[in-house]
Amino acid sequence: MHLVLGEPHDPLSAGVRDALVARHCPVRLMPSPIFGPLRFAWRLDASSSRSTLTFDDGLELPAEDIAGVFVGGVTGPDPAG
Repeated sequence: MHLVLGEPHDPLSAGVRDALVARHCPVRLMPSPIFGPLRFAWRLDASSSRSTLTFDDGLELPAEDIAGVFVGGVTGPDPAG
């Protein structure tokens, strides 16, 4: 899975997403990864370490399944809301 961190209306982020889709690569566009509905879990024990991203639609993505990350135009928190 490729992660595109950027706004859908950002031409560069949308272009990267579209290029990956055209190459039949699994891709997820994330407008606000810090403020959006995303959960990060890290499990650590004596023999292993494992991190997982869980999206609002229930998709669980282990860190080892992330093939690449593109960081485009990501916005911060909305001061009005």
